[in-house]
Amino acid sequence: MIHIYKDHKFKMCINHMKKKNISTHCTTYDEKEYFIYIFFKNAYISHYFNVYLSYKAWYGI
Repeated sequence: MIHIYKDHKFKMCINHMKKKNISTHCTTYDEKEYFIYIFFKNAYISHYFNVYLSYKAWYGI
């Protein structure tokens, strides 16, 4: 259940970023770096930090 919970939080984070017109489709190293930069500049990073770590681990950024 913990993975489902984390996945749900990750989807919430992605939806939040999409509402701010931030691209979440990373196809190159530079785009991934920019995605990480946006993540840390985001005001909600403290709330979504564990989701970021899960994303990094699962998708190999």
